[in-house]
Amino acid sequence: DVLLQESEQVEVCTLDELFERHHIHHIDIMKMDVQGMEKRVLAGAQKVLRESRRCTLFTEFWASGIERAGDSPASIFNLLRELEFDIYEPAGSDLLPIRVEEAVRRTQGRKYMNLVAVKK
Repeated sequence: DVLLQESEQVEVCTLDELFERHHIHHIDIMKMDVQGMEKRVLAGAQKVLRESRRCTLFTEFWASGIERAGDSPASIFNLLRELEFDIYEPAGSDLLPIRVEEAVRRTQGRKYMNLVAVKK
């Protein structure tokens, strides 16, 4: 993929490590646009997401990118549900529940969609 030919090394830490370091114990809003690496970001933020009772998460969902990163698109939905989030597609001023099969079907190749996950 032409877009993925260049690379750069950077120092990383999990969100849980970062929030712990800065004494942040909960969040209200999280926005992710990580080109298929959603599962890794969510895995590194599990503690703060579990402790955040009223959190809304905004993310792009790109099934092909998630698969290229070595994860299954269903694993993103499963992890969000395990963290007690309901998953929706924004439609104008509404939020419509979306199933993983529909999201995968609509985001093949270079297509993506926005998702909103709201803590139950």
